[in-house]
Amino acid sequence: DSRGVPHMKKFHKALLVMLGIVVICFPLTFVLTFLLVPFWRWLEETYHVEAIGHSGPAEWCFWLVYALLTVSLSFLAWRLVLRSRPSSS
Repeated sequence: DSRGVPHMKKFHKALLVMLGIVVICFPLTFVLTFLLVPFWRWLEETYHVEAIGHSGPAEWCFWLVYALLTVSLSFLAWRLVLRSRPSSS
């Protein structure tokens, strides 16, 4: 039965896209977290949450930005790339 082959191709495409997103998000997270230092300072001063240390943002700030970035880009990839259907002629 050849019905499984296109399904597997779509699965492999999805897997590669997700792997790419996970890898690309690491350097983007680093840059974005440091660009958000004014926000982290405001958050710490306003809500007394430990967000900024002597060496930069706290570790949870990096993980939060990474999670938000990964989820956002995954959703975007799903909408743009993975849901695209071949046009039937």
